[in-house]
Amino acid sequence: LAEWKPTITDEVVDFYICKAGFQCPDRRVKRLITLAVERFAVQVTTDALNVCSEGLSTKASKGKDNPLTLTVEDLSRALKELGITVRKPELFADQPDEKQH
Repeated sequence: LAEWKPTITDEVVDFYICKAGFQCPDRRVKRLITLAVERFAVQVTTDALNVCSEGLSTKASKGKDNPLTLTVEDLSRALKELGITVRKPELFADQPDEKQH
């Protein structure tokens, strides 16, 4: 782990573990946390991609190339399999347009 170059920087990990109230000066423990987070992100992304691909295979595609587009619904279904529920807020409000005043 000492020579491994993580995708998530040490500063980002330090910020979030500090925000969570975890204090540990050992860099190896922080790298293990980083490894676990990256592994989780890859697993969720792969699962969401599989859900997206399954959705494309069930649709009739007659000779057209359908690009793979990952949606929030795909991500939500992948996270649901891991026990994480994603819900949209009940109300969406747009910012008022300055020109309409």
